[in-house]
Amino acid sequence: MRIRIDSVLAQSKWLALLACGFVAFSAKAPAREITLFQLEAEASDNARALVGHWRTTTVIYESVKDEHLVFHADGTVDNWLVTVSGPYEGRTSRTGTTTGHWIVEGKLLKIDWGDKQSSRPFFFHKGQLVLPNIPNNRKFWDRVE
Repeated sequence: MRIRIDSVLAQSKWLALLACGFVAFSAKAPAREITLFQLEAEASDNARALVGHWRTTTVIYESVKDEHLVFHADGTVDNWLVTVSGPYEGRTSRTGTTTGHWIVEGKLLKIDWGDKQSSRPFFFHKGQLVLPNIPNNRKFWDRVE
């Protein structure tokens, strides 16, 4: 009887380890790898590095504004703002999502929002996206995981 219980416990531990390993490797599905696979073969390294969710934060007096950009591998981009007003009011607002199309030409990011187009230089610095890369107007964007 003792051997049988030890055998069952050993098998249970083995199964638990396998399950933990499966969860650890599958819980965070490699969305970035799948997304990058969808980019055209000739896409530049800059275009590949842009794919993902980026956020920049601006603090103005007692208001905090987060701007989000999500670059999809299919060439679409989503943009929205989240604003939190004052520590005492605690009001939070979120704009609707605007969708456009993006391409990279060298160091220029071109976005067509439908009603307006933009073309801005960009680069990456220590894991952050610098957009636009224009003196006295630079914004630093962090990747959102």
